[in-house]
Amino acid sequence: GASMVNAWRENSLDYIVCNVRDCFLGGAPYAWPVTDTGELSDLCFERRHSPMAKVHYKAFFNDTEWMLTEVLKHDRSKLRNGQILARLGWPDAPSVTYEGLTAHEEQHVGGIDTAISEWSKLLSGWRVTPNETLIRMVLLPQVGTRKPAPHNQTVFNYNEVRSALGKPLGFFRDV
Repeated sequence: GASMVNAWRENSLDYIVCNVRDCFLGGAPYAWPVTDTGELSDLCFERRHSPMAKVHYKAFFNDTEWMLTEVLKHDRSKLRNGQILARLGWPDAPSVTYEGLTAHEEQHVGGIDTAISEWSKLLSGWRVTPNETLIRMVLLPQVGTRKPAPHNQTVFNYNEVRSALGKPLGFFRDV
């Protein structure tokens, strides 16, 4: 039979921002991608191949109520997806996160170990016996190669979004 792994983006704000910037979510009148001057942009998914987009491409949320709804919907989907997989016959499908799979790319204590553990869970879910030595060898060259940008660099109307979401949800990277 088939194997299944439940994978998601832990930080729901990152998920929403990424999808708006890629033009997979939003659109008028809710949210859209803009340049750092607020001009509408149509780079969408191609932003990933544009050197200018890494610095000058942001999500603009015209409707923060919609944004909050999308963030909470994504947050609820994490649990719901596991429940759906269980009902479909994969009660023991492991769950992994994008943040866990890429933890080695950030320069922080334990990042490589977190990533190795997460990749091992993913491979096990696919019925592949993980070789942690090999996983470490593959991941080590990428250690410290990426640091997620602060949200004020990825969200055009950052202050408005921060105010709408509030601090208790813990989504924000300020530095």
